[in-house]
Amino acid sequence: MDQQAPAEAQPRKPRKITDEDRAAAVRHVEAGEKLFAAGDGVAAAQEFLEAVERDPRSVHAWNDLGVTLHALGERPDAETAFRTAMRLDPTDENVLANLELVTNPPPVEEPWQLATAAPIRLLAWPDYGQPGELASMMRRFGARVAENPDVCLCLRHDPHEDGDPAAAVEALRAAHDEVVGEGSSLEVLLIDDPMERDDWARLGAAVGAVLVLASGRTQPRLSFNEAVQRPRIRSGEELDAWVRSVSPAEPEEDDQA
Repeated sequence: MDQQAPAEAQPRKPRKITDEDRAAAVRHVEAGEKLFAAGDGVAAAQEFLEAVERDPRSVHAWNDLGVTLHALGERPDAETAFRTAMRLDPTDENVLANLELVTNPPPVEEPWQLATAAPIRLLAWPDYGQPGELASMMRRFGARVAENPDVCLCLRHDPHEDGDPAAAVEALRAAHDEVVGEGSSLEVLLIDDPMERDDWARLGAAVGAVLVLASGRTQPRLSFNEAVQRPRIRSGEELDAWVRSVSPAEPEEDDQA
């Protein structure tokens, strides 16, 4: 996100915190928690930033800001927020647990088995009921890796959230043909295995990066993208750079006498 958590290393000149400041901070925290629960992490972070501006000594606001930043993939800023909260109240067990999660994430289990030999695997969980999102995904990402046999687009499908997988495949095919072209080649793997939240990190271990889509700002996709713990790719330009950085090296040809 564009806005950063206030830097812990640059303390501001102390100012008197009024009752009005504290009340305003509480209102911002309550608004932020509602937005976070609704899946709008970016707007929630803005509310928590407003809260800590009004009351820099609010442990609750700093902790909520850290949780939200962590969910958005902004781990350094999340750690700053948690450390600020811990400095204000070193006995808060919730803050201590959150800081431990950020600084010492649990080890990732063995990778999920994926039916592809492509070494470069991009993971996304699109909203299959939104043709506009599928077309945008193909335009921003699919068209850039089409005809590349080293790349596989791995798409999560949850029957409880996404409905009939056959309908999802048809929607994907329509978006592919419209944007990429019927004659092009793009390996797409639909991952519709039964999966609990505890499995998300294990799936992430089998891929290289996560594509950030519009629906990724809402739950449960926001939590999913955070749980897989992989680099986020937000644009076609970022994708191009990332694919170049991880592409298998071309074998050198033997010199001919």
